[in-house]
Amino acid sequence: MANGDINTNGYTLRVARTAQDFQSFREIVLDFHHFLNVDLSFQNFEGEMAGLPGCYAQPDGAILIASVMTESGSRDAGAVAVRPLPEKAKSWQSIAAAAAAAEDSGTSNAGENGSDGEVSQGWHGRICEMKRLYVRPEFRGLQLGRVLCEELIRLSREMGYDEMVLDTLDRLKSAGRTYENLGFEQCGPYYHNPHPGVIYWRKSLKI
Repeated sequence: MANGDINTNGYTLRVARTAQDFQSFREIVLDFHHFLNVDLSFQNFEGEMAGLPGCYAQPDGAILIASVMTESGSRDAGAVAVRPLPEKAKSWQSIAAAAAAAEDSGTSNAGENGSDGEVSQGWHGRICEMKRLYVRPEFRGLQLGRVLCEELIRLSREMGYDEMVLDTLDRLKSAGRTYENLGFEQCGPYYHNPHPGVIYWRKSLKI
């Protein structure tokens, strides 16, 4: 992937590198935001969109775009991104895991035990986060969501990550099935998301 785009089965995958690529990613993600119809201000969503590539910048991150050849030419159909898991998420992950462990044991010292970042959930090594997976409605049925995820997982391994995490909403059933089929497992929260119905996922990238 580092040496060029991938062309197969009528679609092309590319790593975003140019201002035009970042603008295309921005438009896809804004479509996604409209589709979700939830407030993402707690993620500094507007700042993220204004500052691309930002947290997704190489060499520790990446943005993937899938384009499809149509009768009117090539169209960008979907996208996904990966970034290093933010330090504040790692802190929350520790607190949340310690709280769960304390609840299971009947103790109340979660704050004291939640300091090493590997309590209860067994997180290890370098952790990355998948973000902003979306395929435009007119291109669904081509398995582009799975294709984007598979390539992002491969790239993340190449970047040296040991685990990948993500979150999604329970109502996004198709996305949940895709993650399960790719070997993701549900886990406890690794950061604070204020919305109801959030599901957290993790996958080991070690082969």
